[in-house]
Amino acid sequence: MKKELVRKEFFKLKKEFLQTVVLVTHNIEEALFLGDKILVLSKRPAKIKSLIKVPFSNYRSVDVKDSQEFINLKSKIQFILKK
Repeated sequence: MKKELVRKEFFKLKKEFLQTVVLVTHNIEEALFLGDKILVLSKRPAKIKSLIKVPFSNYRSVDVKDSQEFINLKSKIQFILKK
């Protein structure tokens, strides 16, 4: 429940202030749900392994997590991280 409230506030602030936000997370679903672009980093020393543009609208509903495109992107990121 708290996570959902934080997500709603995140989108509200993003819409209101139109600012770039850098979010650091280890949670792939959270990155896909909240982000517009995802930088997948290597282990130390960190280097960019991949840049993924998230194709979903800026103010997405939780239902997007059930879409095949979301599931495919999650799998792609998991594969990149295993390399």
